[in-house]
Amino acid sequence: MTNAATLTVLSTNRQSSENSSHLPSIFDYLAQDSLRAQLKPGILAGIKGLFSNKFPTTAIFRFLEKHFDLIFLLFQSTIEFHYLQKFSGSFSENFYGMKRVPINSNSNNYFPLLSFGQKIRSLITLVILPFIAERLTKIYEHLKINFSGSKNIFGWRLLLLRLFPYLRTFNYFAIILFQIGYTFSFIKFPSWLFLISGTRLEIFLSRCLQLLFWLPSTIGRILSLALFLIQFLEICYKDEFGIFLNKLINGNNKLINFEEFPLNKLPVNQQSLCRAGKCPICGQIRNEEAVLSISGYIFCYSCIYKFGDLVELFSGPIMRNKFTRFFSSLPFYFFPVRAPNWCLINVGYIAGIKCRFYIPKGEFKRNNALIVFIHGGGWCMGRPRFYDGALLLLIKKLGLTIISIDYSLSPEVKFPVALLECEQVIEEIYNKKFEDLGIDKNKIALMGDSAGGCQCAVLCQRVLRMNRKEMIKCQILIYPVIHMLDFQSPSYQLYYRIYPRTGLLNPKMLARWYLFYLGIEPTQKNINLMIKNQHLSPKLLNEAKLSSILDPLSNQIEEYLRNPDICPILANNLKDHCPTMILTAGIDVLRDEGIQYARRLNEDEVKVELKHYEDAYHGIFNMYCSKKREEIINDISNYLKNNLIN
Repeated sequence: MTNAATLTVLSTNRQSSENSSHLPSIFDYLAQDSLRAQLKPGILAGIKGLFSNKFPTTAIFRFLEKHFDLIFLLFQSTIEFHYLQKFSGSFSENFYGMKRVPINSNSNNYFPLLSFGQKIRSLITLVILPFIAERLTKIYEHLKINFSGSKNIFGWRLLLLRLFPYLRTFNYFAIILFQIGYTFSFIKFPSWLFLISGTRLEIFLSRCLQLLFWLPSTIGRILSLALFLIQFLEICYKDEFGIFLNKLINGNNKLINFEEFPLNKLPVNQQSLCRAGKCPICGQIRNEEAVLSISGYIFCYSCIYKFGDLVELFSGPIMRNKFTRFFSSLPFYFFPVRAPNWCLINVGYIAGIKCRFYIPKGEFKRNNALIVFIHGGGWCMGRPRFYDGALLLLIKKLGLTIISIDYSLSPEVKFPVALLECEQVIEEIYNKKFEDLGIDKNKIALMGDSAGGCQCAVLCQRVLRMNRKEMIKCQILIYPVIHMLDFQSPSYQLYYRIYPRTGLLNPKMLARWYLFYLGIEPTQKNINLMIKNQHLSPKLLNEAKLSSILDPLSNQIEEYLRNPDICPILANNLKDHCPTMILTAGIDVLRDEGIQYARRLNEDEVKVELKHYEDAYHGIFNMYCSKKREEIINDISNYLKNNLIN
């Protein structure tokens, strides 16, 4: 069948149904409108990603940055006019399978075409009017900040300052009214701008197929799919959506027990790949067990990491971090741990900080000790519920209460917000809440993994400096982050030599999270400087010969590197520090830091128990199926029996 015949059939079938059945839904319209809004920030982030890291001082980058609004206006005008000419719709409308038709066209017109005037007016409403509105908004905000209440403003500036809020309010109300009218089929267009262009939208399925399977240029496909994916990830990473998705897909009858390994939940072909030692994504043979995902599935981490590079290129490091949060949280939404009937799990607040409570019931509560758990995730990701499985196993063995702190994440907040939140929770428990919780305030232990282990180490030092060492009886640090002084230690060298771009933690990821935590921009340039140890100042290293290769980043970061609240290994006096258990993994870039901290504590005669698991990897504490995790939890249980409970 020819294209023309296909179009005729589609048009005939569409128009032979209900009068409004060919109109897109309000959700279709809002989706394409949102996609179009992502175009400008997406391109701007791409330009910054391409130029700011490698060529930050070039004339072309300065020119693009200075004149980006006008350049984008020309670019968008070209793109939109091309799509209006070729497909009778805008870039985003075509992506969602819609086209524009004359506003008064009816079912007798099988394939109504736009006139040249309608295309020009559509271009004005799509590009020119939004540009003018954006410029007026910027001018108004400038006048509002600098001249509000001033008597020295006259003419058009005074007129704009007084009228613009009313115009903007009128526009908002008009948009709402048109969208309500469109939703209930009172009108055929969802915005008053369609009146100016003399067009309306119509669903046109072949356009969607044409966009997906054939485009006049590669850039069209990249922009469409990348922007759509970014928009999707921005929605999906949110907790509320994930909770809804979990309920929708799983239902109560499909939740798994915390002792059950979810491999059998995978599609059959992916199960066979996993059992054959192959990555379910690319199908290639895995080389290291360190490429286990946090869900217990086995895949090549580089498959996901490469995609993260693409997200960062188009939308910057913050969106990449959102993508990482979203992906790492999926297993816990699709395979959540069901609360057993012997343990109450609920969410509450201590000192205004959200916490997750694990309280054993009846005979399962065998003592009045407490573990305060601080989760890992590089200060930038993770939630307490991700650790339900491991913590429930520990409670089953020990019969004690656990409180997991849901501290604020970076980059939304920066150091020391998360640290102070954890400190407030511990102080509130020790001073007030211990009676309500039915615990002995002299039997409180801290436990944390990765960045959470760093927080635990710092908090123990802080209570020691405040002469309140009795607040914490002991601590357990699970593959902790201890300092950011050396990204070239033997454990990092092992990563580069044996398992590069695999594992749940790699040097670039850790450097990015460090910078987010400290409030320093995590550009690729700064990340590369950190992993080469060029973030260290000559003064700090006491090696003047390095000064020629070090970067201004060292000036930004030096104050943090000397702070024991970030690098606990630098604390001066640790005598009378609480007993400590440190667990390290052989396949982990943080391996050396845990061992170094154990030695540092030994220097001040602190009671330390170091457990090293050569064939374990970073993140194993979350693995459903790992026998090594069972060994680790048994060791932690035995340590707490001797140092906390008895």
